[in-house]
Amino acid sequence: MFNTHHNSVKKLILQIKCFNVEMPNGSIEKFFTDSVSNLDNDTQNKLIEDLLKDKNLLKISDGEGSTVAHALGRSGNETVQMDLIQYGNEILKLVNKNGWSVAHEIGASSIANVRVSLLEFALMNDIKLLALADKNGLTVAHRLANGECSDRIGMEILQHKDILKLRTNYGPAIEYNDMCVADELAVWGGYGVLAALLDDKEALRLASDDGFSVAHRLGNRLAGEFGSRIEIPDQLHNLQMKLLQDRELLKLADKDGLTIAHELAEGGDENILIWLLKDKELLKIADKEGKSVLDSLTQNWNSDTDKLKELLENAKRESGV
Repeated sequence: MFNTHHNSVKKLILQIKCFNVEMPNGSIEKFFTDSVSNLDNDTQNKLIEDLLKDKNLLKISDGEGSTVAHALGRSGNETVQMDLIQYGNEILKLVNKNGWSVAHEIGASSIANVRVSLLEFALMNDIKLLALADKNGLTVAHRLANGECSDRIGMEILQHKDILKLRTNYGPAIEYNDMCVADELAVWGGYGVLAALLDDKEALRLASDDGFSVAHRLGNRLAGEFGSRIEIPDQLHNLQMKLLQDRELLKLADKDGLTIAHELAEGGDENILIWLLKDKELLKIADKEGKSVLDSLTQNWNSDTDKLKELLENAKRESGV
């Protein structure tokens, strides 16, 4: 049985070594999908073990520049991904023709230990690794901040202002174009990260060309547009109140005059609506088309609570609506 595994592995490694010669238009990813994923576990493990021992094998690439290390980096295997991190920049900075690196692959790992280890490597050895970007500007830091990022990752990234400002450049056809790393934290961060972000006035005011800021993104998040993903109601309430108490921030507008107060009025829960309905000045703020915060709140009204109904009627009456 051992010889069978050994011979199969030798044959596959020979194929990999000759990849660009025998399959100049082939895809490393397809090769691993077709030839490696169908192996029995023992043979597959032996092949991966042998590949990880030789950095020259890890660097073998296809016509698009994707390497064996890229394929292993997206494997979802903690041991494999950790071994790749240990090679450092020589492997992590391998990029394909789109600028997509092995570090990008590992940065999207679903395994918290892997993501933290990659971040720690970058912070201790080469922080510029976090700024490594593909052709659309998507950086390794974006990958780490995206998804259910741990507070440990988010809090570390918040300490580096230059990293927070890095932006994507997908083009106008993409809905979430021009997102900075701080935007990713606003969308995906846990309670600790969001609480810290609310204290970072500079990061909150980072905005894309249309004026849509990190604070707008965070307002959407806390109003529930992206789903709160904050399981403890008291924690969500604390974050909402912290945002609502910063009146100057609530007035921050994009190029169309849409403020954070508008965002909260359109999607906020009862805690948010009660607060807004008691603030007559905020309710009067209008965007460039004349739509007030009160208009936004009224148009998206879906509450049957008597207290809220009374507050809404009082607000309408005082505004002459």
